[in-house]
Amino acid sequence: MLQLRMRKTAIIFVMAVGFLNHTHAQKKYLYQDAKAPVEDRVKDLLSHMTLEEKVRQMDMYRGDFFKEKEDFAKGKSAEKIGKLGIGAIHDLYPRSAKMINDLQTNVIKGNRWGIRH
Repeated sequence: MLQLRMRKTAIIFVMAVGFLNHTHAQKKYLYQDAKAPVEDRVKDLLSHMTLEEKVRQMDMYRGDFFKEKEDFAKGKSAEKIGKLGIGAIHDLYPRSAKMINDLQTNVIKGNRWGIRH
């Protein structure tokens, strides 16, 4: 049951957010192929991820964990995210594109699969 729920969550995640970062991985994985069927891409990505990485993709974080005043706070972010990535960030109201772009770049570089929140 948990595995099915995780699979459904992953499919929704892939469809809603997208996650390709072609520069992150040297090897070309099926999940990085935008022309491949979504179901196949999800299966491929999940087959490479550890249980801890999968669980982290279902986690949510408060927006204030990632900013100082109105700027992205790399130190605070690294403290919360580590190398496992994140699932979602709630209550983040950036006042600049730079803040959200810096956060997005940090999240992508901060996990080995190039997954964006």
